[in-house]
Amino acid sequence: MTHTSGIKAHFPLWLRGISPNDAVAEILREPFGYETGSNAVYTCMGYILLGKIIEKIENEPLDRVVKRLVFEPLGMKNSFYCPPADKICAATERDVDSGEIICGVVHDENARFLGGVSGNAGIFCTLDDCIIFAEMLAKKGEGFISKRIFELAITDHTPNFDEHRGLGFQLVGRRY
Repeated sequence: MTHTSGIKAHFPLWLRGISPNDAVAEILREPFGYETGSNAVYTCMGYILLGKIIEKIENEPLDRVVKRLVFEPLGMKNSFYCPPADKICAATERDVDSGEIICGVVHDENARFLGGVSGNAGIFCTLDDCIIFAEMLAKKGEGFISKRIFELAITDHTPNFDEHRGLGFQLVGRRY
């Protein structure tokens, strides 16, 4: 979660001739981009692995885990992976072939390859739900996570690198 694993930042799983079920093995087969612990480089691939680990631990798909453990406790009623057709979503891009605007479909190609549910991308939510999440952060996780977990999340775990990283957060604009 500090992006110091050495896992390469990104590579196109959807072009590897594999099935989504083979994504974890494919990521683990890829040579590291740098020595573990020697740098902080944001990696989508690490978050894809984290999502798969969460699915194994919780024994259910990531979208259900996130709904149960995050969206429902916080009261985020309009946040989804793969939003239902009746939900209004921001446009993510223009389809290369048809030229049509795509809404409610994750832009990240690896997340799309994984069915729209991935640890690195794919959540759609309304501004109201973003505000709920931001308010939880502004209150230092109060009522949602422990003070200790919040403090660990915003502690700089990469003080000697160009990117300052907490657990799942890039830290900018403040002293650590």
